[in-house]
Amino acid sequence: MNKLKSLKKQLGNRYLYEKHLTLIDILVQLNANPSSVSDALAASMTVGCLRLEAVLYPAVDKVILGYDLFVKDCPDSQDWICFDNLPDHVDAKSVLDERDMFRVLDRIAGEKGLSYTECNFETISGKTPRQDKSGK
Repeated sequence: MNKLKSLKKQLGNRYLYEKHLTLIDILVQLNANPSSVSDALAASMTVGCLRLEAVLYPAVDKVILGYDLFVKDCPDSQDWICFDNLPDHVDAKSVLDERDMFRVLDRIAGEKGLSYTECNFETISGKTPRQDKSGK
């Protein structure tokens, strides 16, 4: 069993791949005037504590398709933390292929020492916000 199938089985509903735009939608936006485009999510992949999003966003002179990598600080957290905006060249067709997107996520996870199932971040103790006397 390959790694993707193994993780799907292990993680169950904590594994999710979604296409948010079609290839035609992506290509139209990539060729649009950047001033007429706002950020758009093309595809996303969540594998346990890691999430990779393929995002269209306007730059100065063109629209770019890039990856944003999000992590959870613990597996049960509901919140995602932006970990990195990846400099990879992103092919429009590859974000619409689950296996291609997983290959990118798996490569980055290995390079950055990230885990799909465990917290890899040091817990930092800090001050907890106090409630004021009115209970707010």
